[in-house]
Amino acid sequence: MPRHPIGVVSIRTGISKDVLRVWERRYGAVTPARTPTGRRLYSDLDIERLRLLRQAVAGGRRISDVAALELTELQALTGDDRSRAEPEVEFESPQAEGVSRYLQESLEALYRLDNRELENILSKAAISLGSKSMRRDVIGPLLTIVGDRWRDGTVRIMHEHLVSAIIRSILGSATNGVGGSLSGPRLIVTTPSGELHELGAIMAASAAKETGWHVVYLGPNLPAEEIVQAAREFQARAVGLSIVCSTGDRHLAEELRKIRRFLDPNVALLIGGRGARHMDSLFHELGATYVEDLAAFQDALDAITI
Repeated sequence: MPRHPIGVVSIRTGISKDVLRVWERRYGAVTPARTPTGRRLYSDLDIERLRLLRQAVAGGRRISDVAALELTELQALTGDDRSRAEPEVEFESPQAEGVSRYLQESLEALYRLDNRELENILSKAAISLGSKSMRRDVIGPLLTIVGDRWRDGTVRIMHEHLVSAIIRSILGSATNGVGGSLSGPRLIVTTPSGELHELGAIMAASAAKETGWHVVYLGPNLPAEEIVQAAREFQARAVGLSIVCSTGDRHLAEELRKIRRFLDPNVALLIGGRGARHMDSLFHELGATYVEDLAAFQDALDAITI
């Protein structure tokens, strides 16, 4: 029975979410089920198959050569490869080592409230890793850790505000009104009324801008009427919303219903963030697309422009 989201599968198999999507789309390695809002759900057999495929690729085989094999064939192949392989010492790749270092140094600077050092570390990460990897591998995990530690009381609001200010500065023009290709499809990014956490929205705006969208970032905590009016005036193809806290579920649900009710039916509604994870039935009702991370957000944007 399909029940595992892509984040769980990535952890259990050691395969990144980006690679999982490529193996699915390009090679048909697995065919996960989908919820009504488009979330991937994998079965236990999918996970076992992906583990074997990873072992086969690690043993020197090309994914294009093994993706179509049956499970029993994969088991036999990987078993044979293991029996014939010379023992190896595994080393962490230079990029993975750099990511770990930047993340640890960022947390240390944050705890010291050293804003200059935190900005310097993230700036170096952007130069060394590239902006896409910096967002996905450093800023994303950093925000997750800060959010988790804020909930368990080991990080204070002042730490969250500091990291928010620095990331807003690092990501630059994506948060300063209009950005991206003037000839590209148009996107509004914001958070709904009552949602004050804006970093997910900032990262989404930055990612969309890099992929050629003409982005208007409107900041956090915007009433439904203003979101709809902005989409009309900007002639947006899509509206992206970030939801981190969903404690006021009734108010939030009503705001989302208003947005969808008055938004042009041809305008896509893309919703992501930690607070949106368990709102499948509402998103199905609204015809909204849930995006579980930045890669899924970019996939959804790509689908709109096809």
